[in-house]
Amino acid sequence: MTGATHSATAGLIVFSVMEMLGLPIWYVYVGVVSAMSGAVVPDFDIFWSGMSKKLSDRFAQAGILFLPSIVLLAIGALVTGYKKHRTITHSVVGLGLFVTGLIISLSIVYFLFDMLIFKLAMVWALTGLVGYILHLVEDAMTVSGIPLFLPYSEKHFYVLPEKIRVKTGTWMEGIFLLSFLGVCFLLYFCFIPVWR
Repeated sequence: MTGATHSATAGLIVFSVMEMLGLPIWYVYVGVVSAMSGAVVPDFDIFWSGMSKKLSDRFAQAGILFLPSIVLLAIGALVTGYKKHRTITHSVVGLGLFVTGLIISLSIVYFLFDMLIFKLAMVWALTGLVGYILHLVEDAMTVSGIPLFLPYSEKHFYVLPEKIRVKTGTWMEGIFLLSFLGVCFLLYFCFIPVWR
C-alpha cells in the first residue's frame, strides 16, 4: 500500500475509536497525528535500501516524534544485513525495535516533563504503535506480503487469499481505501451516538 493509504486508514481508525470513547479533543488530535505518522515509519527502509532519496518528506511526516524508534530500526537493518524494502521494518523484530524506541521516548518525557505532557506522550506512543501495526496488516494484504518472522524465516505472510490480494498503487487499493472510509463513516455517524 502507499504511504497515503497507510496514513489515511490509521488516522481514520484512531479518530473513530477515540471519538467513540469520548476522549478530549487534544488527545484525539495527538492520537490522529501520531497514528498517521506511525503508519509511515515501517517504510523508512526505502531510504537505506536506495529506493528513494526523499528522506526529508518522511521526517516531515514522522519526524522527531519517533526518532529513537527510527534510529533503532536503522541499527537493526544494519546489524541483520536486511536493508531492502519490506524486510526488517516489516517484521516482529522491527515492531519490537519500534516499541523499544517508544519506551525510550516515554522515559525521557516522564523524567523531563509534567504529568499532563506525559499523558499526551502516552497517547502519542499508543496511537503511533497502532499506526505501525496497521501498516504491517495492510502490507500483509498485498501481493508482496510481509516477512513477519524475519530474520528467523524469510517466508512471507499474507492475511488475504491470493485471488483478492491488493496490488500497491492500483485501483484495488483505491477500492480498499474507499471501503475503509465507508466503514469509518458508518461507525462515526451510526455507532458513536449510540455508544455515548
